[in-house]
Amino acid sequence: MKPEEFWHLFQAGDRNFCNLDLAEYDFSHCNLHSINFWRTHLSKANLSEAILAKADLRDAVLTAADLSKADLRGANLRGANLTAAQLIDAGFQAAIYDSTTQFPAEIGPWQTQAYSIGPLAKLANAQLTEAQLEGADLSGAVLSNAQLTSSNLFGAALRRAQLMGANLKRANLSEADLSNANLKGADLKQADLSYAHLSKANLIGADLREAQLRGANLSGALYDETTQFPTNVLPQSLGMLWIGPGACLWQADLSGACLAGANLQGAVLMGANLAAADLWGANLAQADLSGADLTQATLWGANLQGTDLRQTTLPKTALHGVDLSKAHLDEPETERLAVG
Repeated sequence: MKPEEFWHLFQAGDRNFCNLDLAEYDFSHCNLHSINFWRTHLSKANLSEAILAKADLRDAVLTAADLSKADLRGANLRGANLTAAQLIDAGFQAAIYDSTTQFPAEIGPWQTQAYSIGPLAKLANAQLTEAQLEGADLSGAVLSNAQLTSSNLFGAALRRAQLMGANLKRANLSEADLSNANLKGADLKQADLSYAHLSKANLIGADLREAQLRGANLSGALYDETTQFPTNVLPQSLGMLWIGPGACLWQADLSGACLAGANLQGAVLMGANLAAADLWGANLAQADLSGADLTQATLWGANLQGTDLRQTTLPKTALHGVDLSKAHLDEPETERLAVG
């Protein structure tokens, strides 16, 4: 594409310039806010002092480009090649990159103030409003209290992600995998969860008003009296499990579920599958867990006063800080735990 053709289209309002060869173009001092340069060749381009905030630079080739004093706030740099680029005084606040992004040898990505996107990423309180994260692998990532309003998480992998208190209002989560994710207290108003996988997700206290749930899998997802649903949605009909004092969870499959801090006082969990479940700090006083499988479950700090743990399976269960003295255990198990 010739420069005059580019500027003609740009001035006409076009911002979609993906998969083009724009190498060595002069974009210095230009306002390119929200431009789409996906897979575009921009090697040796002059982008000094250009405004590239919210630009889509995924898989863009920016080798030896001049980005001095460029504004890249909120830009998507996943897969971009910035080898030998000039980044003096460039602003990367809230930009995103991943393991495939290539930075100049003399600059580490941690120096840029950009967010690293990937499994187990630490993104608590991150400002990711309108972020383009479709297909991103954020399995096990910590996104508590993150701002993800109107973000695009279509098809993203968010298995076991920590999204407590996250703002996901109007976010696109269609076809995303949120199985076993902790969405406690999350704001999901008007979010698109069409065909999303939310099996065993923690939705206690979450706000789902006006959310799109068509085709979503909510089997085994957790809710309580503070969870807010779209009009005419009955959580029981979706296979969801109510969590609260006296809850009936007989033989329920809660394997890997996040129940940290849950109030299950007096609950019936006979024969329940709680293998690898997170029950950290949960109130299980007077609950009936007889015959339950607690293999590799976390019970740190849980209240087990008067809890029936007879005939439970407890190998490799994390019991640090747990007072079992007032729980009901089989005699051999009492002796084993006392010795261990």
